[in-house]
Amino acid sequence: MSAPRRFLFVCVENANRSQMAEAFASRLGGDAVVAFSAGSRPSGRINPAAIASMAEIGCDLTRQASTGLDALPAETFDVVVTMGCGDACPDVPARHREDWSIPDPRDLPPDRFRVVRDRIESEVRALLRRAGVPVGPPVRRVPYTVVHSFTSTLFAGNPAGVCRLVEWLPDDLLQAIATENNLSETAFLVGGDGRYDLRWFTPAVEVDLCGHATLASAWVLLHGPDRNRAVVSFDTASGRLEVERRGDELAMDFPARPAEACETPPALIEGLRATPTAVLRARDYLAVFDRPEQVRDLDPAFDRLARLGGTGVIATAPGPFGPSGDDVDFVSRFFAPAAGIDEDPVTGSAHCTLIPY
Repeated sequence: MSAPRRFLFVCVENANRSQMAEAFASRLGGDAVVAFSAGSRPSGRINPAAIASMAEIGCDLTRQASTGLDALPAETFDVVVTMGCGDACPDVPARHREDWSIPDPRDLPPDRFRVVRDRIESEVRALLRRAGVPVGPPVRRVPYTVVHSFTSTLFAGNPAGVCRLVEWLPDDLLQAIATENNLSETAFLVGGDGRYDLRWFTPAVEVDLCGHATLASAWVLLHGPDRNRAVVSFDTASGRLEVERRGDELAMDFPARPAEACETPPALIEGLRATPTAVLRARDYLAVFDRPEQVRDLDPAFDRLARLGGTGVIATAPGPFGPSGDDVDFVSRFFAPAAGIDEDPVTGSAHCTLIPY
């Protein structure tokens, strides 16, 4: 096995361009590359914008440091690349030199910073190929958080996956990610500055509204990039949704979906293996029972409920379970086997129908 090729990337401050180039060379070249970076006048600090931009694609710059040319090992590099400071490092021994005319993105907004980042990746990829280094396909790691909604207890409530994206991935890839996550819903976000496009996927299909994954998304944002905001808004297939910070709690503003009387499909009775007092329908069927114990004791035949197609079933009754005295107005359960969810632990979107009823 041949020795790894040694690359040095130099810019002025070693805070943006050369740091990103070093990270790309190390990741794309793997064991075939040893990469370094330095600055002709190092700032001593990596730009937080560079750290954030690279983190979006799974590159961690927090373990790197802004250093000068005097900190480099005394050796002859295979390739030295300068970016706007070629006259400042003529004494660094190199078998091959290049100078890239890439502007310093230090003061650019995030969208334009990404343009420079992606150009550096493209240049590094081409450089490695010219140097005979095998380069694999680009790898994009999606930041992913699991949030347990509607609970203050770890591993309780309803877990949702939250993925923040720089731009939309193909629908089949979004679905594959949600299937792999295997949670009742995975939320995907694109945007910033308090306003986002939001989509939800179950392990099987995309859905038009999901409460707990919206709450989870807002929690991630209001404890992260939007920590100084009181409200975040989402543009979705169901319209504009807002989540507001109220002290230690989050309040969601969701659309009302009143249910109307409908014919009872045989698959609903067969699937619930019980006969409700009333059946109504909005987006989902609403099966109303007299007592909460009837809802608790349901043991559905999910293969039968799946015959209802993409429509879910809300089962509800007034009052709490048993004589506990819990201060609740009604109980509910939600089934959606055709959407890949036999039973959802807590369904926020069901309350768009439950509350009006």
